[in-house]
Amino acid sequence: MPDRRVIVIDEIGKMECISQMFMDMLIRLLDGNRPVVATIALKRGGVLDRVKQRSDVHLFHVLRLDRDMIINDVRKALEGLLPTESAAGKSRSC
Repeated sequence: MPDRRVIVIDEIGKMECISQMFMDMLIRLLDGNRPVVATIALKRGGVLDRVKQRSDVHLFHVLRLDRDMIINDVRKALEGLLPTESAAGKSRSC
């Protein structure tokens, strides 16, 4: 995905963890140079815990009451990771 500035994964859960191919791809993405925004199951154990414990992972606990407001926190976290408009030569919109 060389033309993507941010990788978005909607839900890393039990079924995704069963797929070794998916988990290998996820680790490659997390080790890469593009920010990854993903939802991940609350469930504890195994691969999910290893992903959550990475030093380069920022976790946001989303509750039904604040799920519409959490986007501002995510946006702020991403701002420092994305190149500026002049460095990227493109618009900053994602």
